[in-house]
This record gives sequence, structure tokens and C-alpha cells, in this order.
Amino acid sequence: MTPDARARVSPSAEIQRRTFLGGVASLLVTASVAAEPHGVERPLRIGYLSPTVSTPLEAGWLQEWRIALSRRGYPEHVVTLEERYAGDRLERLPTLATELVRVRADLLLTFATQATLAAKAATAAIPIVMIAVGDPIGVGIVRSLNRPESNITGLALSNVDTAGKRLEFLKQAVPSLSRVAVLTNPRNEALTNLHMAQTQLVAERLGIALDRQAVTGPEHLAATFAAVVRQGVNGVLVLPGPGPELPSLRSVADDYLAHREQRLDQVRAALELLGADASARAIVEHVYADVDPSVWWAAELSVQAQLDYLNS
Repeated sequence: MTPDARARVSPSAEIQRRTFLGGVASLLVTASVAAEPHGVERPLRIGYLSPTVSTPLEAGWLQEWRIALSRRGYPEHVVTLEERYAGDRLERLPTLATELVRVRADLLLTFATQATLAAKAATAAIPIVMIAVGDPIGVGIVRSLNRPESNITGLALSNVDTAGKRLEFLKQAVPSLSRVAVLTNPRNEALTNLHMAQTQLVAERLGIALDRQAVTGPEHLAATFAAVVRQGVNGVLVLPGPGPELPSLRSVADDYLAHREQRLDQVRAALELLGADASARAIVEHVYADVDPSVWWAAELSVQAQLDYLNS
């Protein structure tokens, strides 16, 4: 979530969400550490591992977590929180997890799938409380949500089952769809494999061939698109993956809207020049004359959508 998006969330809703996350995390934490006699203050060292940078969202619910933990017999002055952030560099997570083990943390609190996998690989003895893991069973963190084994418990999200829906929607939009390139983030391989498995099931049912393409950064997108066009795909799916927090949802949305208006103006100008009945292909050849013709097919789909919008 971006700062602008958070600003539009009502204060009461934001507080309730933070309080909920903090309260649940504190319950899991206190259940995972050894109980002490009432009134005895035992120093507690907790490691926090995140794949991202430190954000106001995380800072907010970590503060609520501290408050809730204090109410359950662990006041703030006896709790040391060792925070480690990978800064969106997932390859750093194993090293950071090992650091937290070496500082003799009593418990590890992990945010998201990759951090939890790194913590699991680093220790089988220290209790781990996971937060916001996409599919802990599918990626091999636990074998059961009802009875998590070993040293891991926590909160899970589940969105993998909807992965195939993206392909179904694309097929509805393009009935002639027969071969689809699936762009994936190789840094998020565990969750990507789960999404691919669900997408493959739908692809087989719809008679669609999938071509998996790993993209490590935006600088490789142009080459990837050129490659998949040469391979004869007629559709593209982009699987979800981790990325940096956007500084402002409003500025990003404004940029997209401005770009859309620019393209609509170009289509309007092309229609005035070529005639009101000009085809999407003719408009593409006019508007995208400076673009590699191998990707005109994608532009043609976009222009057709714009023509439908202008004619509606």
C-alpha cells in the first residue's frame, strides 16, 4: 500500500487493522515463548525479518504489537526487538536470518513468504511466527494449517487458488487465445511455482499453451516481449511478485491517466487523418511507426480497446 492510499483509509479503520495485527501477533508470540510466573520480568529478545524496507505500515503495527505484548506481561522495557530488512533484495534474507539466530533471539517474527522460508532454513529450534504468508503449505513451510509442526506458527493469506482466473479472464477477452507468455519474477520462485501450477491446470482445460519467461527487472521487458512475439504468443500474463513500495499512489495514477489521455488524443488524430472507419491495424501503423513492428500486435489490442471506448 502506498502512503497516499493509507491516507485515504479512515483513521479508525487503520487503527483497528493495526490493533488486530498487533494483538494476534502478540498472542502468537506469548504462546510461543516459555511462560513465566506472574510478576517476573524476563528479558525477551525478538527478531523481526522483512523482505522489504521499513515502512510506516510495518512500523505502525509493530508498535501496536508492542502495546499488546505489554498487556500480556511483557512490558516494553524488557523486550528487545532486533529488526532486519532486506530492502527488496531477497538474496540477503538467509544472511539476515542467520544474524538473528546468532544474536540468540527467543523468537523470530517473519513477514511474508521469503522471509519465513529463510528463517525456517536458519533454525529448527527458535520459535517462528509468520505473518502474511501466501500459501505456507504449498511452499513447504508447514504441512498443516490446523496443526503446524515443528517451530512455526502464524497467519496465512490464500490467493493462489485464484491464479487460474487471470487466464480465464484473458480467454474471455480474446477468444482466439492459444499461446500465452507468463512473465515471472525469479526472486519469488516458491510462490511463482504455485501460481504456475494453478494456471497450468486452467490452460490445459482451455487448450492454451503456456510459455514461462523469467524477468529480473524492467530493463529486460523489451527484450522479453520481442522474444515471445517471435515465439508466436498471442497473450501475456504477469504473475505477482515482491517490489518496492510506491512513494505515491496518486502520482502513479495521474501518470497512467495522463498517458492514457495522450494515447486517446493520438488515436483521435489518426482517425481524423485516416478516416472514421480506419482499422486498429492502420492506426497502429500510423501512431506506432517508430516502434518495432514485432510488437504491433500488442499495440493493436490496445488501440482496439481505445476505439471501443471512443465509440461507446
